Amino acid sequence: MKALALLTQLADVAVVISDLRMPSMNGTAFLAHARHLVPDAVRILLTGAADMESAIAAVNDGEIYRFLTKPCPSAQMLAAVQSAVDQHRIVRAERELLEKTLQGSVAMLMDVLALAEPSAFGRATRIKRLCCGIAVQMGMRNLWPLEVAAMLSQVGLVTLSPEITVKLRSGQPLTPAESGAVQRAPLAVNRLLSHIPRLEPVRSILSRIEQPSGDKDRTRTSESVAGDEGAQILRVALAFDRMDAAGEPPAHAVEVLRGRPKDFEARAVDALSKVLGTTTRAAVHEIRTGALHPQRDLVRPSLGRRDARPEVARRRTGPV
Repeated sequence: MKALALLTQLADVAVVISDLRMPSMNGTAFLAHARHLVPDAVRILLTGAADMESAIAAVNDGEIYRFLTKPCPSAQMLAAVQSAVDQHRIVRAERELLEKTLQGSVAMLMDVLALAEPSAFGRATRIKRLCCGIAVQMGMRNLWPLEVAAMLSQVGLVTLSPEITVKLRSGQPLTPAESGAVQRAPLAVNRLLSHIPRLEPVRSILSRIEQPSGDKDRTRTSESVAGDEGAQILRVALAFDRMDAAGEPPAHAVEVLRGRPKDFEARAVDALSKVLGTTTRAAVHEIRTGALHPQRDLVRPSLGRRDARPEVARRRTGPV
């Protein structure tokens, strides 16, 4: 346990060596924990019981680089450590190269967006700010995939027709077909990103952007969970920004999202409300137009889009 505590304080560790037989925690478990604390460190397991089962567990759980048996000559140990240090350098150099490639590729895409569609670039900046605020309220720690996904979500708008982009700039209502094209824009970006390394977490978010709140990935791997959560946050931010651009009061926009739990994650909407500081609660109901009374009910125009169900209108009650 002291060794694990020490690893939490050391950010740059090249090699971790452990014996297999230790009190309270064996070497396989220790190296598995070390892999999460210092993922770049190369791991070596030293043991006097070189059985096949221990070797398999060490490789699978701790991702061991070398498996040495005792007694281990000093020369062999030094050679193994030197080889591990060289491997660590290769891993770090490759990661730095990929990070620079990633940063350069994302910067290039954003430059293209800023030149081709400045208003979309501004929208991307607003959406990124909203997503980060929502994510912090929800307790997310690793924000960079969501930040990049939020910025890149608008790159696909350059593929839209000029008529749609004009409507988006001015906040005019969109037809159902136009709304669908706007919602599918992040998917076009997802295809473009398939050729850029290390963007799998970003692509996981963008690929789930059209997935409703109640329709989650059944596999539930750690990557899919992160992708689902990020996608729901981005989905809420995109919908709110569209309503905000159409002139909807923030409190009313939040309540519209809250009234559609099948489409928008409740936790994300609640977090958005905290980010915006909207404490007033308005009740939003969907009712048929035949149930409306012209002198009694206030019917708001459609929120920045044409409703796909003409016979349904929204009635707002309570303060906004």
